[in-house]
Amino acid sequence: MGYSVSTVCKSAQDRRHLMKVLRKHWRPVGKLYPKGTVGSGYISNPKTGPTYAHQKLQVGFDGNASGAERFYAFTACKWIALRIGERKRMLTYERYTEPKPTLLWFVRPKSFISYDSDGEWPVLTRLSDRIDRCDENGEWGHLRGKQLDWCLVDHWGVKKVVDLHDVDDFSLMQKALAAMKKRKPYKDPDWRDALNRSVQPELLKHVEPIRQEIKRLDKLLRTTP
Repeated sequence: MGYSVSTVCKSAQDRRHLMKVLRKHWRPVGKLYPKGTVGSGYISNPKTGPTYAHQKLQVGFDGNASGAERFYAFTACKWIALRIGERKRMLTYERYTEPKPTLLWFVRPKSFISYDSDGEWPVLTRLSDRIDRCDENGEWGHLRGKQLDWCLVDHWGVKKVVDLHDVDDFSLMQKALAAMKKRKPYKDPDWRDALNRSVQPELLKHVEPIRQEIKRLDKLLRTTP
């Protein structure tokens, strides 16, 4: 079973310029590390576009990989969203544990990515703005900042690392993973967000090469005529 991750460019001109750069300079994740040090899962080339692309200005990836490959695809998508992506004040936010998507409202328009073209996940560089949320019952309320800190990224779209030794997050993940190994359901609604907030320990060694590659692409995006 695979997945798609994508974003929507704000204009056809921006998308054409991006694809011009990626067609010539995109490198698969295996080229960023010594041979045999990353997995062999599948991540599509961004020039082919994601399967679930319903808009002409969409760009992104199909994949079934985990680890460094998945992190690379998500990071590249977030970088594109920050640089040339469409921005919205209202996002249709989907959580794994909720029966249907809810709405998020931001004071200022935000970049976003889409997972399987369903839920829109904010791409945030800070949490200083007020965030309002409308739940599945149509009731509005204020969303606590930490509930979206797994959406925080740096200037290059790289997820900001949250210390895995945070007692609450670490405890939630340990309990959830233990339940999964026993094939039992784990009902705490926050454990997936705890997982998304963090970069797993085995990924830490892959973060910097991916950041440097995105920096290289960013320079090319800015300097290619």
